[in-house]
Formats: sequence, C-alpha cells, structure tokens
Amino acid sequence: MNHRLSGAEKLYQFFFIVGISLFFPFSISQASEKGNPVLIPSGEFFMGTEDGTESELPIHKVYLKAFKIDRYEVTNLQFETFDLDHTRSAASACDQCPVTLVT
Repeated sequence: MNHRLSGAEKLYQFFFIVGISLFFPFSISQASEKGNPVLIPSGEFFMGTEDGTESELPIHKVYLKAFKIDRYEVTNLQFETFDLDHTRSAASACDQCPVTLVT
C-alpha cells in the first residue's frame, strides 16, 4: 500500500532531515564525495497541533518508512546540473553553498 505524503508530512520530513543533518558534520570538501548514503530508520511520530491552521489539524500519528539520504548537503552548483532554471536565494548564493528554495 502506497501512502502519498501530504504537505504537512513533507514539511515534517524536511525538518526531520534538517534535524538529522545537524548530527553529521558537513564541509565543502566532503560535498564532492558521491554515494555512501545514510539509512534513516523507519519510525512513528506525532504531527499536527491542536490550535494551528487547518492544514496542521489534528494531532495524529504518522509512520515513515526507512529511507536513505546523502550524507552531505547538495550544493547550488551540483543542483544546477540537474535544474538549469534554479534560482539561488540571497542567503545561499555561492556555488558551494547548500541549495535552497527546492520543493
């Protein structure tokens, strides 16, 4: 059974990944390494709020399957080999800066 992630679940997954990335040191020299993804184990968490916007209601349990993610952030330069139309943010404008504004 496939479960399509809702917008809120995608947002959680994004913040979950950002949180995980805090435990893995990053340097620009490491960004050039390819392969060697990290396995993020499956698990459950509660998502939502009792007093937020409609898209955040209600609090409910979400299960995520295990997934793999690259050990290091993707740089603007790396991403732009995939998406030539990518627009860099002012806060992350250099070639070796982490890519942002990606959905």
